[in-house]
Amino acid sequence: MKVGIWIRVSTNEQVITESPETHRQRAVDFCKGRGWSVEEVYDLSGVSGKSVLDHPEAKRMMRDIETKKIRGLVFSKLARLARNAKDLLEISEYFNRFNAALVSIGEDLIDTSTPSGRMLYGLIAVLAEWEREEISARVAASVPIRAGMGKPIGGRGPFGYKWVDKKLVVHEEEAIVARRAFELFNEKQKLLPTCKQLNEEGFRARKSPWRNTTLKRLLTDTVCIGKKRANYCTNRGESKSWVLKPETEWVIQDVDPIISIETWEKTQLILAGRPITYQSSVPKEGKYLYSGLLVCGNCGGKMYVSAYKGMTQPRYICKKCKTKINEDVITEYFKIGLERITMVDPDRTPQDDMVIAEKTERLQLLNKNLRTQQGKIDQLFEMRYSGIVDDRGFQDRYEPLRIRRDQITDEIPIITEEIATAENIKKNRVHLVKEAKRLSDLWGFLREDEKGRVAKDLIQKVVIEGDFLNFTFYYLPELEEIGNSAQTLTGS
Repeated sequence: MKVGIWIRVSTNEQVITESPETHRQRAVDFCKGRGWSVEEVYDLSGVSGKSVLDHPEAKRMMRDIETKKIRGLVFSKLARLARNAKDLLEISEYFNRFNAALVSIGEDLIDTSTPSGRMLYGLIAVLAEWEREEISARVAASVPIRAGMGKPIGGRGPFGYKWVDKKLVVHEEEAIVARRAFELFNEKQKLLPTCKQLNEEGFRARKSPWRNTTLKRLLTDTVCIGKKRANYCTNRGESKSWVLKPETEWVIQDVDPIISIETWEKTQLILAGRPITYQSSVPKEGKYLYSGLLVCGNCGGKMYVSAYKGMTQPRYICKKCKTKINEDVITEYFKIGLERITMVDPDRTPQDDMVIAEKTERLQLLNKNLRTQQGKIDQLFEMRYSGIVDDRGFQDRYEPLRIRRDQITDEIPIITEEIATAENIKKNRVHLVKEAKRLSDLWGFLREDEKGRVAKDLIQKVVIEGDFLNFTFYYLPELEEIGNSAQTLTGS
């Protein structure tokens, strides 16, 4: 009889400890003893028996039965054919339809060509599925216990961490990438642009470039703030997605965090689609023109409008030392400040050009050094493969090269960002001067809300110090103090 040999072990560990070659040789010897001809071997090493009918080898075997290339299938025992009763019974019916035989080496009474053999086959199929479910139940029951003890429960550590001596510790190289991912996402507030930027900067996830799903998994994993979750989700089976278990079943393990709580909370607000209140240069903004911008030079306190009955002109008051100033006085000198800004030549900013030139030169040097380090690493690999350098010599030389390469790789995006920031500041100086010239002419035609937006866009702070108002504008060096008498501060 022409037969095929079926080889299946359920896990990669069994592939090692219970060799597929051992299964094959045992089956070949079994067939020789009965005078059967082995036509095909169907190898499903490492494949789970939970569901095998969709596997290419299973489909090939069933085609061979249909075309009568083989007339029987030999396997070590029924549990190696499959552990799902439904699959086992479907296989049996399929073989009966084409008058083919299923032969178990370990269960001598299984012969599906006889009624008693089919009955025993069905009974053992049910027991095989029961065994699989029992194993799954025992594994599931052990998960919260092992997790509560801080032991590994399978798989690699989450991104940014690794298992060392059965303890989850920070993976320093991945932690740098994780922090950069949070930083970029909080800046861009979208997954796709963040992934693109990470990939452009040379950062990678473990197995591939960054993608939306990979990034979101990182951004929502509480392990980043030192809370490692275990036993918190379950697989719905049949290739369906995972679902969360009730929080009462979760096991939380404390580990070292890699980001701050503030960064985490900001990220979660963005992911939830909730608006984020950003703290600007002033901690409090109101409906008045200079709310939150005024600082008392006497005590350092903030000055805000305290409304009173019959108020016709907003008056800013320091609650600590009671320094007062009316809004129209501030506006008068703000307009003088605008006129002085117009006299600034933004193109003559040698300090900006010097900073940009120095950092650009530094960036070019880093890129050159990175190419040099990578070239040395590539050369070292070639020497190892050719046998010029042994394993120990390779490790001794490779480690310092790798450390230096990683240091350069970490520094390049920082310098690139600093150059972009310096160039942006220079552009903003030009924009500020142009806006100041235009606003100085149009101030009298603006509505109150428009004036307020202009003030908050241009002014970083106004210090009321002695008899003077000291305006600090964004992107410009401080102008000289404006004012002339104590009367200026108290009323108009």
